[in-house]
Amino acid sequence: MISVIIVTYNRLNAIEHCIRAVLDQPEKKEIIIIDNCSGDNTAEILKNKYGDRIKLIRNEFKENLAYCKNIGARQAQGGIIAFTDDDCIPALNWLARILLCFNLGNCDILAGPVRLEKKLHFPWWWQPSLNWAIGIAEIGSKKFLPLGSNLAFKKDVYMEIESLLKKRPADKEIIYSEENFRIITAIKKGYKVRLDGSLIVYHSIGQERLSFKYLIKRGWLEGKHWALNERTPKVLTTRIFALLLNPLKFILTLDFNRLLRCIVSAAYIITFFKNYAHSH
Repeated sequence: MISVIIVTYNRLNAIEHCIRAVLDQPEKKEIIIIDNCSGDNTAEILKNKYGDRIKLIRNEFKENLAYCKNIGARQAQGGIIAFTDDDCIPALNWLARILLCFNLGNCDILAGPVRLEKKLHFPWWWQPSLNWAIGIAEIGSKKFLPLGSNLAFKKDVYMEIESLLKKRPADKEIIYSEENFRIITAIKKGYKVRLDGSLIVYHSIGQERLSFKYLIKRGWLEGKHWALNERTPKVLTTRIFALLLNPLKFILTLDFNRLLRCIVSAAYIITFFKNYAHSH
């Protein structure tokens, strides 16, 4: 059985599309919804509408995404746990593909592409290298990183990774892009990660994400997150060089992802020294 875990917050309409897409698939599964203290009566409405077809857990206080996913994982009854987001719609063969890949026995973690659910109008300056910032990823891309909206684990592997991550210092609590740290930790432990182009999830994204304002916010959160989780002199040095070199690379290539990387590096450096000063 597959345990599908979805964290939601004030996205009632979106998550209903997601739930229906999973329920319509014939494979044996349980759907675990973590309502992260929504203010739109999400928990009550979903409970009344879907009853025991879903397992609903409501947080009394809003928590970070990693915390919510771990709540779902601990409640999961399946040997495989699969994650998607409340504003995503898994393809019709999503569960079947997950079962097939794990039954082949050559992977411990499975990831696939995340594509647009509807067509958007991209601004003239937009480039595919920026897609990671809005939650879109194609396996063929050089910039591909597994996204938490289309990721599955053997449950015992997931729980072992989480036990390792819990040993991190308290000031390095994972709060953002948590899937990156799970994947990195898993690879270091020797677990096999499989990328499957047929495992597809569609992401419902608003036009407002295709703006400089959103990218600046996204880049700043990314850099702050990495500083809180990987605060070492080696990474700091790398970020300083990145901040110095990326403007030149942007001028030479006109790749706007270089500007976004400058924001990430700047956020990292500022957060690094703020936390260093606070701790001393």
